[in-house]
Amino acid sequence: MSQFNKILLDIKSADKLTIMVFNKIDAYKHLTIDADDLITQKTSKHYTLDEWKNTWMHNVGEKKCLVHFCNQKRKF
Repeated sequence: MSQFNKILLDIKSADKLTIMVFNKIDAYKHLTIDADDLITQKTSKHYTLDEWKNTWMHNVGEKKCLVHFCNQKRKF
């Protein structure tokens, strides 16, 4: 269990919705692997923003966590 989740349990807030904010996400650039590259293994450095979003959603669960990437200057 992560330290974050332990703190939520301590303050009796583990059942609350968690909002993860990724600041300056517009600066994120994933590494690409050439189609003819048979040696390089895909790691988290190669994940696109959509892949990261699906990873977080899968690990935490849609009902427990809202993931929002702000990659344009706008209010929400």
